[in-house]
Amino acid sequence: MTEKKKRRTARSRRWWTRHIESWENSGVTMAEYAKEHDLEIGTLYRWKARIRPKQNGILPISSATENTTTDEKRPEVNFVEVSVAPREETPVELIAPNGWAIRFTSGAENAAIAKAISILEERS
Repeated sequence: MTEKKKRRTARSRRWWTRHIESWENSGVTMAEYAKEHDLEIGTLYRWKARIRPKQNGILPISSATENTTTDEKRPEVNFVEVSVAPREETPVELIAPNGWAIRFTSGAENAAIAKAISILEERS
């Protein structure tokens, strides 16, 4: 990239950064802001994505309260990290009147259970 193009890109980035910050503080939708300032909405969206990129695929908390598509401000969002314990398999036991029993986990496939019952019934 030539030095001239680098300067022009930096100047353009500063110009769009001022517009993005102005829009974020305006309290209006992005479409309204673009119309008021005679900007192309698609270009404004692209520059916003460049200037305020997602971090690790997750929007920063501050972005969660931005007014991007509605006329009203969204309520502040707070996230809490949670951990989920692995689900324990619960054993299930079937006992037939003739005395045979079959025990399997709750995650067992229905077809496998039906096959096992069929075999046990044949042998009874």
